[in-house]
Parts: sequence; structure tokens; C-alpha cells
Amino acid sequence: KIFKNIVEADTEQAKIKGLDVLHELITNVQFANDEGDPGMGIELGLDAFAYGGESLHNSIRHLLTVGYELVNRDEFSAIISAHLDRRVKGPDVDMFKKYQ
Repeated sequence: KIFKNIVEADTEQAKIKGLDVLHELITNVQFANDEGDPGMGIELGLDAFAYGGESLHNSIRHLLTVGYELVNRDEFSAIISAHLDRRVKGPDVDMFKKYQ
């Protein structure tokens, strides 16, 4: 519901309100990271990634890169960053179409 409120917001104010709720969760994740438990951040990041929405990309990138770095999976951080830079959604997602 939090992601839906952000991605499908009708107004900028509604989007900001949804982002405030998400940022509160991210603050709690930071506390868990500080205590040596990166699992919360990775889980929240993967949930946001699965939901999708360009307005979530900054949060996804932050949550997953920090989480993966804390578990010594720097390669995963690079992959998620590269993927988010090139993420395409919708009916025309064939990246090889131009080569046919």
C-alpha cells in the first residue's frame, strides 16, 4: 500500500505524503543496518523493486546498495544500479528488437 500511494499518486502532495511514510521505514532500516542486520533493508528494497515505479528508484538504489555492501555482495550493488539506470516497463521491453 505504501508503494501504491507513491507510484499511483494523483498529486505531488500525495506523492510526498507517501514518500514520508517510506522514509520513516528507511530510517528504521538504517537503525537495523547500524546494528548489523542488513536483512530489513534488502527485503524492503527488493519489495520496492518488485513493485516497480520510477519514483521508487532512488529508494531502491539506496536500500539495496547499502544492504548488499553490508553483506559483502558489491557485485549485486553494481547490477541493481545498472538495471535501474536502464529499466524499461510496459509492452515494449524487448531490448534486442533494434538488432533484428
